[in-house]
Amino acid sequence: MKQMALPVLARAVVGFGLLLFACAEREMPLQNFTAGAPVLSDLSMPQIFNPNRYHPITVRVEHPAGPRAVHSVKCRVLRTADGVETMNFSLYDDGAAEQPQDGDVVAFDGIFSQQLFWDQSVDSEQLYRFVFQATDSDDLSSDPLEQTARTARRSAPILLAVTLPEMLPSGFAGQKLLTAAVADSNGIQDVQKVVVKGLLQEVQAFSWTLNDRGVLGDLTAGDGLFSLAVDRSAGAGLQGPYQLQVVAEDLSAAQSQIYETQMLIENHPPTISEAVAPDSVLRPAPGIFDVYLVTVKVDDPQTLADIQTVKFKWVKPDGSYASSGPYFEMFDNGLPYDLSRWGQGYRGDQLAGDGIFSTVVIFGARPEDEQPLLGNYTLTFQAEDKVGQLSNVLNAIIKLK
Repeated sequence: MKQMALPVLARAVVGFGLLLFACAEREMPLQNFTAGAPVLSDLSMPQIFNPNRYHPITVRVEHPAGPRAVHSVKCRVLRTADGVETMNFSLYDDGAAEQPQDGDVVAFDGIFSQQLFWDQSVDSEQLYRFVFQATDSDDLSSDPLEQTARTARRSAPILLAVTLPEMLPSGFAGQKLLTAAVADSNGIQDVQKVVVKGLLQEVQAFSWTLNDRGVLGDLTAGDGLFSLAVDRSAGAGLQGPYQLQVVAEDLSAAQSQIYETQMLIENHPPTISEAVAPDSVLRPAPGIFDVYLVTVKVDDPQTLADIQTVKFKWVKPDGSYASSGPYFEMFDNGLPYDLSRWGQGYRGDQLAGDGIFSTVVIFGARPEDEQPLLGNYTLTFQAEDKVGQLSNVLNAIIKLK
């Protein structure tokens, strides 16, 4: 195999036969919080409130000490015309444990929720200001977060016809079209989305949103036919028979009846090829560390979006492993080799997203440490996809002389 030596020397590192600093999975940079008041963001609420209906509202609250430090999240509702407050309510982050009707899904994830019932007594069609504010246990309050909505009577949309493929074959060519014809008594402009949810054993595994904007497979904007074209990457991370639920939702969050059907999604495992590593290298002098690039080509029928990890196992001439462990991850992120940011994936990959996964191997040791063993170092490559399937195995040998 072609030798690929990088013109890089690494010094003053702990030495052993082969130094591979890929001892951990990808590491995300830690977010450093400083003391302060809570912060509101990611507000989600309907644009239109229907009388005598429940409407889901959520808002994210960030706090230096975590969600448990938030004492309360409240919302005041004021008429835009005269500023009069017509109601107020609280939102909760309890997983619907203490407030069973609040609609909160996961407790203490920082997402505060409420199912607001809009009483018919405030049924006049006009604008309202929703003003949210969070307070922590030290009585520090967030800046207010506002959004405007209006009240109006809205009938739920109706699904007229739904066309979905019965199967997504692994690695299929071209695109598959999903469509749903929708009607709404207030006009098609009142329908804000049509969602296809995929459930596996009654647990939601994915969600696709159809559109009527003339994009992403939709041919004509505003004709009431909501569409989405998907390619083979839609099967990434998915495998098996899924129960599909289709529902249309209008601007007041009123939903149509659910249309249900089934879809089989195939997912075949990845393959690897073209493992490239130096055939042989010279043992460097004590205190010198030589760096070499190792790569492997990876393909997947569901595209690279289906790849979970690409690793290789390293075995020294005496059958032992590096002190950090036998397996080391490879990357296709385009990040150069940078030992100071090794844990962030800076392993010498040359082009992101080209299917060539890379890392560097480092031979050397400090003068006072035992020098690398001479002989054959065996690398065994394998990829794993997002449903846990393993690729074929490739081997390469680097001889240290």
